[in-house]
Amino acid sequence: MKLLPRFLREDKNLIFELSRRNIKQQYRGSILGFLWTVLNPLLTMLVMWFVFQQIFGKDGYYPLYLLCGNILFTALRTATSMSVASIENNRGLLLRTKVSPYVFSCSISISSLINFFLSMIALIPFMIWLSIAITFPGGVHVNLFSYQLVFILLMLPAFWLFEYGISLFLSVLYIFFKDLKHIWNVFLLAWQYITPIFYTVDRFQANSPIMILIKINPMYQFVTYFRECVYMGAIAQNPETLKTIVDGSGNLLPYIPSWGRLGIIYACGVLSVTIGIAFFKILKRKVIVHL
Repeated sequence: MKLLPRFLREDKNLIFELSRRNIKQQYRGSILGFLWTVLNPLLTMLVMWFVFQQIFGKDGYYPLYLLCGNILFTALRTATSMSVASIENNRGLLLRTKVSPYVFSCSISISSLINFFLSMIALIPFMIWLSIAITFPGGVHVNLFSYQLVFILLMLPAFWLFEYGISLFLSVLYIFFKDLKHIWNVFLLAWQYITPIFYTVDRFQANSPIMILIKINPMYQFVTYFRECVYMGAIAQNPETLKTIVDGSGNLLPYIPSWGRLGIIYACGVLSVTIGIAFFKILKRKVIVHL
């Protein structure tokens, strides 16, 4: 526990309550409530499957490819957009108590990660449906889907650090620059198109400027690793090109997640949260004055 930052140790109960409040507010007045967290991506998946496979004749795996990127980027968009004004909106609580300003963007990032985790439930039926089964001697069938979630879980701490660092940075900057909320929405739109969510990267030359821009984009690393976990074993297709992976004999091969890419996304997460905390500490006194 001593390895955790002080605000996580001292304000853990408040962070838990704020995270629960954030999730409840999203579904206030809704009859189905939390079920929409699963139904939204599930219904989206069905629409994508009908439009892209039945109408446009796309690869049968493309809707899953698209949904993987969309779920992850939606989590980032939700966390950062809700965090922009989080310190400003809680100025009363900050001025009356000794609560740390860190807790607001932290709780929003946690609730966003919970929603992301629940949204992944929509992927499971399609992962099983498209899965590859290995037949062992004796006729025993083992579905390769069974161990994939372990690799996805390895990504989640890095993704939380990444979105929390950005959220904290934005919440501090918003105190001094109120137009940030509108500018950030435009930036997110541009960021979404730079990230290969709707398209595959095999259409670009390896050393082209656009490919270099895509690869230095941290969300490219997160989205690609997430797709590697989903496509590994369950779908014998390269998650960057949607091309079938086979060995020399023509047998389908599972796509194994890149440990190097996992290291990159953890570096992105640590760098993001380091910048966010450093930015807050530099402007801490000015933040208090402007509240």
